[in-house]
Amino acid sequence: MNPSPSYEVNFLNKLPYELTCASGKLSHDVANYIQRTIGSSLSYECTNLTRKDKYKILAENDGTMDNRKPKVDAGKIMGC
Repeated sequence: MNPSPSYEVNFLNKLPYELTCASGKLSHDVANYIQRTIGSSLSYECTNLTRKDKYKILAENDGTMDNRKPKVDAGKIMGC
């Protein structure tokens, strides 16, 4: 480990009123704007991947739950 670590702190500008929920913007639009601002300040690049795309890449499924009856009764699972 580096015995003398250094950190850089960047303070972002205050969110303009026009880009807040109070001005009528949808909360997910405000959140997306904030995420883009934080990402750009950290030099990250935006992708067009959706949540489902990321789940497919990481977990090889789309992140949804199967609501059908389980194949094994809950009483037959060890530890239950």
